[in-house]
Amino acid sequence: MATVDLFTLQSMLALLEELFPPRTFFQNLAFGTRRTYPTEYLLIDKRKVKRVIAEYQDPSLAGKVMDRAAHHTDQFIPPTLMPKRINTAADLFQRMAGEAPVVGSKTPQQRAADQLAMDLSEMRDAIVRRIELMSIQAVEAGTLTITGDGVNRTIDFDRLGTHTVTVAAGDRWDAGTAEIIEQLRSYNQLNVRDSGIGASWCVLGSDAAAAFFKNTKIKTQLETRRMDMGLINPTDLGESVTWIGRLAGLAFDIYSYDEYYYNGSSTVAMFPAKKIMMGSQSMRSEVSFAAVGVANEEADVVEAIEGEFIPEAWVQKEPAAAMIKITSKPLTNLIQSNATIAVTVLA
Repeated sequence: MATVDLFTLQSMLALLEELFPPRTFFQNLAFGTRRTYPTEYLLIDKRKVKRVIAEYQDPSLAGKVMDRAAHHTDQFIPPTLMPKRINTAADLFQRMAGEAPVVGSKTPQQRAADQLAMDLSEMRDAIVRRIELMSIQAVEAGTLTITGDGVNRTIDFDRLGTHTVTVAAGDRWDAGTAEIIEQLRSYNQLNVRDSGIGASWCVLGSDAAAAFFKNTKIKTQLETRRMDMGLINPTDLGESVTWIGRLAGLAFDIYSYDEYYYNGSSTVAMFPAKKIMMGSQSMRSEVSFAAVGVANEEADVVEAIEGEFIPEAWVQKEPAAAMIKITSKPLTNLIQSNATIAVTVLA
């Protein structure tokens, strides 16, 4: 029986397809479309269409010339993510976590296969978590700040400043004077005015959700919800997501989200606790992936590979080690940015 080389691009791509990445709520909600591109950069055409109405005129006069909508093209270079693992010869002879404590229970080849699967899974999970955080940050600010080794830049999605809001003291959700329902209605109207798209979802941070339920007016509506005041029925959807419900007069679902990640020193919340964000699943947005340059040693060339997660592997002789890397160039592309709004509702 022929030995399969586990470390070829084809073998690792096949293995990646069989692995299950962590489920991600916010990117699926706000960036439901995923698209790969064959270039290192992304070109997005935008047309700014105004709500022009036809004018009355005498039928004996010439027709009224109507201006075309202006358009422009944005060019984005997505950030690069390249987590890497190193496997040494010693790793092949050490029992892995969960492996039966019996000498010879696995051959070095079997252990290498298991280690490869674990490494690919954990590296891809790290990339997927980064994309989830990028999704939240893009909607939160209307921009995306990329900082890391050798990189420090900001991608601007051209969102109006009025779509990043901090409420006044008397309107904070923990204030007795806060009109939460009216606030949500006004935010939705702002999205409709500036983008033509009404919200289909509203996500609350953990503190904002607690203040929502404690608000006197919300509690009153909960007590009279049988009088067509809306449906509030908190339901755990898993993945740290709770569906809170839908209020009458507001045509969007309300959720709370409590996901966390490790930032290198501590575990912190992905979604800002004191904020809410609104958007629509019908707005133009996508997770875009640029092509990755990969060295083809057999052909002695560098090839552009189109895909979401591109694995590579190579070997060094001294000291003996195998390198495994996954490269991804994702961008949470907020094309219709004015269909979103982020609001700080607590101090």
